[in-house]
Amino acid sequence: MPVLMASERGLVSQKQFSELAEGKTQRLKRNASASFRGATEFTPIGLNKPLTIRIAHVYTGRFPGKNSRNDFLLTSAIKAYSVFNAAPRAINFLTADVPHHHSMTAPAAVDKGTSLVFYTPAVTDASLTLTLEMGFDRFPRELFKEISNGFQSIGQLPIFMPWSGFILAGAQLVRLIGDIGERLFESRAEFSRTETLDFALPGFDRPEAAFRILTSPGFDASGLTFSPRRGLVARNDESKLYDGDEPYVVVSLDGAKETQLEQFTPTLASAELLQRFFGAERKSSAAIDAIVEAAKLANDIKFRREADQLAREIERLKADGAEQSEIDKLLARHDALIENISSVELKVPKKAGADRSKRQSRLMRLNPSSSIEDEPVVDDPDHDAEADRPPDPSAVESRKRKAEKASEKWRVADSLRALRVQIDEQFPNRNRESDGTIGDAAHASRDSDHNPHIIDGDFGVVTAIDITHDPANGCDAGAIVDKLIASRDPRIKYIIYNRQIISSYEWKGADLSPSAPSFISRVWPFHSPWFEVWRARRERGS
Repeated sequence: MPVLMASERGLVSQKQFSELAEGKTQRLKRNASASFRGATEFTPIGLNKPLTIRIAHVYTGRFPGKNSRNDFLLTSAIKAYSVFNAAPRAINFLTADVPHHHSMTAPAAVDKGTSLVFYTPAVTDASLTLTLEMGFDRFPRELFKEISNGFQSIGQLPIFMPWSGFILAGAQLVRLIGDIGERLFESRAEFSRTETLDFALPGFDRPEAAFRILTSPGFDASGLTFSPRRGLVARNDESKLYDGDEPYVVVSLDGAKETQLEQFTPTLASAELLQRFFGAERKSSAAIDAIVEAAKLANDIKFRREADQLAREIERLKADGAEQSEIDKLLARHDALIENISSVELKVPKKAGADRSKRQSRLMRLNPSSSIEDEPVVDDPDHDAEADRPPDPSAVESRKRKAEKASEKWRVADSLRALRVQIDEQFPNRNRESDGTIGDAAHASRDSDHNPHIIDGDFGVVTAIDITHDPANGCDAGAIVDKLIASRDPRIKYIIYNRQIISSYEWKGADLSPSAPSFISRVWPFHSPWFEVWRARRERGS
């Protein structure tokens, strides 16, 4: 039983845990947090989703020996299934004077380590291999000082060991004084365990978000369960801690997005590049700085290149009339790759649809056969009904006929596309769930600016857009509405937000404060977290 999982039934194998999670033998919450009363639930993990791996508990067992104390080093390494080269080791814990049968839930202080093992905004590899090692030795006190300084400079990130005599703390390469690094890099591991996380390999169980206990293959887990911050305990008496000789490490796998950890991926890429290509004992700090930054950039370029290739493949599949499920699978991977890009210059909005001639760096998803863009559909049947001042019935019928004529060839007004690109650039991680441009069948049956009723040559033009209100990720619709009102942009016809329609008909010479009564043409029911802007010229929709 090489890997144990924490569940309501105690410690079980990964296969048993999956069966429990599917309810085959017992009803159980899929994320297994039900076994920890009052605990925050795990967020599910999987391909194209975020992944955080943290050390939740360490137990030294029989090491470093009965009636003896030694310095304790815990290292980790993780690499992708497709990578041949060994991954660089990272320092997680470095603790002085540790006895046997010693438990730790986290480093003793912020300057001595980190529980973080790995973070990615979106898993793109079919499989990841994780190795954890414990070492016990008498390390020079100067080494503790160097490691402490390194952890203080990078916060939660681990320190990497690219080669003997050097450590990599964030973007800073530190040369260890004299030969004190030799003991660190050559320390023998008393405990070493490897765990494979198979996200998309055929025939293997998918990993679940949960606590995983790594210990010896022959470890007897009967009668034991896991208690967070306490370790392994007796199932029938949780006050009784496991005090046997077998060491173990507990890691947690969780799928919550953690923006404060986004520097981890480029730092890991830097460590891999330094370990692979450099072995000299001395390098100038300026040259190393350039190498580290180049490693981060190379990592971003790798993700961007694959994302661009997928964008072209998506266009080809659309042109060939491929199944939407096949396209959606590629779109999910495209967005996952974009999530892993750290530099603003190479990042593009997820599922963007900007004009290729104006913004070559944006992903354009267009069906050449019909010239219909893959735009988000507005399916709320009456959220904008009668938003405009009611036109005469003949005008309504005329606009409906124009919309029907343009239904096969349409586009979104350029100004609205530009507005969306600006919002995406400012808030790249915003929620897009309630975004919308083209109206659905319900909209097509009546007068609506979500219909392509403005004719520009052979194209109908949609002149309304919905943007999701997502203040948690910076996209505060209220603040954006205030800026649009203050702009006095003559192309704005109305703005719907927070149960109000703000009309531009009375802007000239009016009080421009958002709360001014003259702006509110009618109160509107609030159906979903969006705000809507009509921002297009009447004649051309430009």
